[in-house]
Amino acid sequence: MDALINFNQSANSCSFRRMRTDLLVYILPAGNTVPVTVPDGFKISELSGRHTEIVHKSWPFPSKEKWTNYQITHFPSVLIETEDERPVAWELQYEYGALGGLHVEPEYRRSKLGSIVTRTLAEKMTKDGQLVFAIVEESNPISMAFHEKNGFVRMPFKFSRIGFSLEAMEKKEM
Repeated sequence: MDALINFNQSANSCSFRRMRTDLLVYILPAGNTVPVTVPDGFKISELSGRHTEIVHKSWPFPSKEKWTNYQITHFPSVLIETEDERPVAWELQYEYGALGGLHVEPEYRRSKLGSIVTRTLAEKMTKDGQLVFAIVEESNPISMAFHEKNGFVRMPFKFSRIGFSLEAMEKKEM
């Protein structure tokens, strides 16, 4: 990353930006996928465009609602709904392949719905021949414990994300 910034003269004019660094990588070995049973009163489906607003509002990081809709409509996801179609838990696959964005509505937490959503999405990805992995911040021991409890194994390396800024690129060309 530093080489890209230096090559582009400075962090202010560089088209690339450091988004996240030193993130932990957890993979789910194929043999660790476990079938799940959905509790009575719930059903499993997928996120669709109509869920964009609720998913976007649950996401704690700044992003555009358009990006949330793109993620939902272009990549695999799992949604648990009540019988009257109220979304209560969901997770999706990001554009770079990791599963994430897990959310369980507060009144349904500690009921294993998060594990059911994650395991169901992992099973989907495995059947599709994909590597199942998650990116976890070192400062999030709850997420680390969650993934380990659900069969994920921490890798001995870290993950960094960079982003591309079209605005910075356009400024350089002016």
